Amino acid sequence: MENCRVCGIRAESYQFVCLKCGAKLKKSYEIFLPSKKILPSNPPKKPMVAAVLAFLLTGLGQVYLGQVHKGIALFIAGTIIGAITFGIACPVMFVISTVDAYKIAKKLEAGNSVGPWEFF
Repeated sequence: MENCRVCGIRAESYQFVCLKCGAKLKKSYEIFLPSKKILPSNPPKKPMVAAVLAFLLTGLGQVYLGQVHKGIALFIAGTIIGAITFGIACPVMFVISTVDAYKIAKKLEAGNSVGPWEFF
């Protein structure tokens, strides 16, 4: 449950508009995109493990860190881009995935939360 920002009445989490005043509670696309923040784990996940996993398989480091949808999207994008460019762009995808996994793991290790689609 959440409160309306305009009138303050309590609204159910699935409502898009307030039933009392008609104010928008959330955008229609928010129901399809996960909005939960990824919280630091205890013990924290290791940045080097995330980087090595991301280097071995594009997106695997992101899955290890809890950014599952982003990891799957990176894997699919890397596969498609690799096929289109006959593997020429694969090193670029490996670098992007590896650096992203390492930096996101560092943020989590420092105690910060990250979004499910947050990069670097």
